[in-house]
Amino acid sequence: MDNKASSLLIMQRLYARVLIVMENEKPYLDPTLTLGKLVRIIGTNRTLLSTTLNSRSKMNFNLWIATYRVNHLLEALCNNPDKSIDELYSQSGFASRTSFYRQFHKVTGQTPREYVRKKG
Repeated sequence: MDNKASSLLIMQRLYARVLIVMENEKPYLDPTLTLGKLVRIIGTNRTLLSTTLNSRSKMNFNLWIATYRVNHLLEALCNNPDKSIDELYSQSGFASRTSFYRQFHKVTGQTPREYVRKKG
């Protein structure tokens, strides 16, 4: 196996492991999660994890984590229709209302209010 094929296999296996950790342990719910913390959880190095995430997800780390958090919030909203987005964003790993609104817009292309209005 040549170096390129070997690197691709390593990244494929690492990404599969990362997805399992994200699904089972939900580290994205920690508002202080950083690439460095995820590196320690996964047990790899920063460069390899960053390169793998960029290559496999086509997103940088911050957008990738924001996507998990937004999806978690949207699922929580579906499961708790009596709750508002403002009641749920902090339970989805967002550190502040400001960061939630900014990241929600980056992920969905709309503000939370626009999303709710279109959904309702």
